[in-house]
Amino acid sequence: MGTALAQVELLSDDFQHDPIPTLTYHREHQPVFQAAEIPAYVLTRFEDVLAMRNQEIYSMAILKAMRGEIDGPTMIQMDKEEHARNRGLISVAFRAKVINQFAETEIIPIVEDLLAGLAGRRQVDLNEVFCEKVPFRSIARLLGLQTDSEGALSELYRDQIAFNPLQSGEEEWNRSIRARDGLTELLSPAVERTRKDPRDSFLATILRSETKGGDKLSEEELFGFLRFLLPAGLETTMSALSNAIYHFLSRPEVLELLRNDPAALNPAIEESLRWHAPISYVTRMTVQDTTVAGVDIPAMSVVLGSLNAANRDPDVFTDPDVFDPRRSPNKHIAFGVGVHTCIGAPLARATLRIAIPRLLERFPEMTISAGFEPRFSGAFDNRLTRLDVDLGPVRTA
Repeated sequence: MGTALAQVELLSDDFQHDPIPTLTYHREHQPVFQAAEIPAYVLTRFEDVLAMRNQEIYSMAILKAMRGEIDGPTMIQMDKEEHARNRGLISVAFRAKVINQFAETEIIPIVEDLLAGLAGRRQVDLNEVFCEKVPFRSIARLLGLQTDSEGALSELYRDQIAFNPLQSGEEEWNRSIRARDGLTELLSPAVERTRKDPRDSFLATILRSETKGGDKLSEEELFGFLRFLLPAGLETTMSALSNAIYHFLSRPEVLELLRNDPAALNPAIEESLRWHAPISYVTRMTVQDTTVAGVDIPAMSVVLGSLNAANRDPDVFTDPDVFDPRRSPNKHIAFGVGVHTCIGAPLARATLRIAIPRLLERFPEMTISAGFEPRFSGAFDNRLTRLDVDLGPVRTA
C-alpha cells in the first residue's frame, strides 16, 4: 500500500492568509496532497501544474458542473474545439491595439479621477477607494455601461458571486441565478446601442468578430461571456493591483527603485504576480486515470494546481523566496496555464502599469498605516481583505 496522502484545510483562515509554508513543505516532501473540505487533489510542483494544460488528461468540465447554470456558456468551462472557437472570437477584443486604445481613452481618466478624489484625505483603505474601483469602473466601460449604471452593476455583482459551491446553499444559489437574469437585462441595452452605432470599442469589436466561415457568437454565448467578464476581470485585477501596491510599499528599496527607474516597473509587477498570484489555483477534472509525482489519480477526479506553490518552485526560480524586482527570466504562471491562460491578462497588466506609477507620483510620501496587520483571504483568489495606508500630502507641483 502507498503512503496515505495528507489532507490540508484549504478553507481555513490560517492557510488562506499564508499558505506558503504548508505548500513549500508539501512540494518538497509530498508534491500531491488532498483538500480536507472537498474530494480534490492539490498539485504543488511547477512541472505538474504546467502539465495541467494537457487537454487529453485535464478538462474544464468541473467548472461547468459547479456554476454552469449561473454563468451560462463561457469559454472557461469549455474544452478543445468548443473552447478554441469561443476564445478565437473573443480574443480579437484583447489584442494590443484594442487594449492600448481602451487604456488611453478609459483607464487613464478613471485613475486620474479617482486620485483627484483622494486629495485632502490621509488614512484610507486603499482597496475600497482605489484598488476595487479602478477595475470595476474599467469593466463597466468595457461592457458599454455608463456611470449611472454602476450602482446596479455593483449590487448584481455581489449577488452573482454569492454562490460558492464549496460553502454555499440554496439561498446563495437563488441569489446568483437572479443576478444572472438581472445582468442580462442590464447589459442588453448596451449591446443594442452598440449594434446600432458600432463605433470602435471593446464591445463593438466582439460584436463584429466572426470566423472565416462567418460564424459569430450566439446570443447565449455573448451574454455568458459579458456576465463572466465582471467577476473574472474584477477579482483578478483588483487582487493583482492591491497585492502589488502592498508589496512595493512594504519594501522601501523597491519603492526607491521604481521612483528612480521607470523601466523597473514592468519586472517589479511581474515579480509581484509571481510572489502572490491573484488566483490561487487552476481547476480541472481528469478525463482519464493519470499519475502525478507517484500518486495515482483516477479519472473524474477534481485537481487543483496551486499557482503559489508552482511560482515558488526552486527547480524553476532562483532564490524563489526572495522578492527580486529585477528578476529575469521570470516565467511565472500567475494567470494560469495553456490555452486557458487568463485572456484578460494584458488588460490587467495595462491597468497596473497605469495605476501604480500615477498613485506613487500623486502621493510620494504614502506609507502603510502604523499598526496595520495585513490579512490575505479568499478560497480561490489571493487578496488583502483591506489595505490601510497614510496617503501623506498630495504632490502639488
